Amino acid sequence: MTTPLLETRGLCCGYGGVDVVRKIDITVHPGEVVALLGANGAGKTTTLLTVAGELKPIDGSVLIDGHQTKAPLHKRARRGMAFVTEERSTFSNLTTRQNLTVGRADIAAATTIFPELLPLLPRRAGLLSGGEQQMLSLSRALTRGTKLLLADELSLGLAPKTVGSLLTAVRAGADLHGIGALLVEQHVHRVLDIADRVYLLHQGRIEFSGSAAEARSSLDEIQATYLAAAAPTDDKPRGSKIVR
Repeated sequence: MTTPLLETRGLCCGYGGVDVVRKIDITVHPGEVVALLGANGAGKTTTLLTVAGELKPIDGSVLIDGHQTKAPLHKRARRGMAFVTEERSTFSNLTTRQNLTVGRADIAAATTIFPELLPLLPRRAGLLSGGEQQMLSLSRALTRGTKLLLADELSLGLAPKTVGSLLTAVRAGADLHGIGALLVEQHVHRVLDIADRVYLLHQGRIEFSGSAAEARSSLDEIQATYLAAAAPTDDKPRGSKIVR
């Protein structure tokens, strides 16, 4: 087995010294798409922020390429990690082309992934639709030598066709370029179609860990028991294994 691109060991994280996520172990290997599911407030975004280096762990460790790291986000990004959020992280006053250039992305590859961007290259990013901005953010992340992709609700509020394009691009990045991806995604059925494995967070703890096929076979139970649950109040507002 190859060394995981990402591994958390006993990770506890939260805010002001109060843990929201408790003792979780997650792995992502090269070429693997892993979905992190849970009700709103379960701790998904807190987990991604900690893995990305935006939050410091309260306890436990984050390993990237087998090495424990406490580096901040910008240093992890230089080492091949990309973090795409729901917030459409583009430079609104720069053109689409300039956004790709500043992000050290391959423009030809980006417009191959999303042909919709080609006629938009001269247009300011602030004038793009939400879906076009997210295509720009994701294409920039996928075409600059990224090894590990973190994505937090990248399809939030977008049309089904756009959601399909975004998730298909993530799957292609894993299959063609060996990118490992950890996705928090509201479209559960859609993400299970492109994921290899799944972790389910419930009140800050992993309650299910298994293949996407196993999650699909138990999806009714998972949705009724965990995904429809009321969100606890200790996570940022906006997000033992079950052996079967």
